[in-house]
Amino acid sequence: MAGQREGVEGRREVPRHVFAQPVEARERPEIVALLGPPDQPTDAVEDYCARLAEALAVRGLDLSLARVPWRGLGLGRAFDWLRRASGAWQGQWVLVQYTPMMWPLHGFPLGLLAVTGILRRRRCQVALVLHDPLPFPGSRPQDRARRLVQVWVTRQAARRSHAVVCTVPPERVACARDVRATLIPVGSNIPIPTGMPESAAPGPDPPRTVVVFGVTGGRGIPSSVTECEVGDMAHALRRASTAVSSLRLVVLGRGADEARDQVFRAFDGTGIRVSVRGLLPAAEISRILTSADALLCPRAHVSTRRTTAVAGIACGVPVVGYEGPETGYPITEAGVLLAPLGDREALARGLTQVLSDGDLWQKLRRRNVAAYRRYFSWDVIAGQYCRVLGYA
Repeated sequence: MAGQREGVEGRREVPRHVFAQPVEARERPEIVALLGPPDQPTDAVEDYCARLAEALAVRGLDLSLARVPWRGLGLGRAFDWLRRASGAWQGQWVLVQYTPMMWPLHGFPLGLLAVTGILRRRRCQVALVLHDPLPFPGSRPQDRARRLVQVWVTRQAARRSHAVVCTVPPERVACARDVRATLIPVGSNIPIPTGMPESAAPGPDPPRTVVVFGVTGGRGIPSSVTECEVGDMAHALRRASTAVSSLRLVVLGRGADEARDQVFRAFDGTGIRVSVRGLLPAAEISRILTSADALLCPRAHVSTRRTTAVAGIACGVPVVGYEGPETGYPITEAGVLLAPLGDREALARGLTQVLSDGDLWQKLRRRNVAAYRRYFSWDVIAGQYCRVLGYA
């Protein structure tokens, strides 16, 4: 049936990584990862820190999580908490995690300066980890004000830090151009299949399976952004369906449930089988990606900070997406086929090529396997952190 709803799932919370003890209860951890309040419904930065902790533990280093609870306590009491807690961290590395919404207020992250100031006064070794380093887009006066504040705040925080880690090439980040910053890509936020061969046959035909992992949406995000992404994925799969006899789309991850109705409307009458899975356990996401024929990324652009694209690379599935201001080495070494940002026709051509050309599919898969081992495995990422922090 055209636009058939296949296996629609209810919400399932992604399991959270749990740290064994709060940082106050542990005996002088070597490294502290400092975050703001948790994000909902999933927290990619917390997952990142948990995976990094596991990889560093193999190298004999202890990474513990601490949060500045400003949403629950208010700013004054939260910073008092930080002054007390950081008294035990003197001389230790504190990895301050940054996204614009992590530190108050409303995309104006002025609290980051207070955090780095307190840590410096406590004589901590501060490493600023820029997860989302580019300022907010938009043309409204408040958007322009946020951009100015975000660039100024991150530049000042970078200058106050002993080390700066960028998850995208530092030359693309205004605040990192006048400091010594190190590029360390993110790793996959899902389990990686073990013993994955260099090459494999494309999936059976019919149907070819295309996965979209994550849709932009939620509070503060204009509905037009979600509509544009859904429109891009529908255009790409419609074009591909002219060259491939049978297609199946699986939409999963954050924002998928919220975009459910838009997705089904966009594919109504196309003959493409559609499944919207929403939030799933990490192991199930790994299984779906490993068995897919392509990962389509209509959301923003492919970069070394987007765990969804890196998850596809780690699972060996060819990635088709947009190229944008954050796109650069080493993501370009992987099995990705990129279209100019916003060019739906080029995106559709790339997806059609991947689904219909077996030799290209094999080539992209081999590049993904090699790039994961060289750049995106958590062991490699932990080794880079060891060098930046002086533990190598």
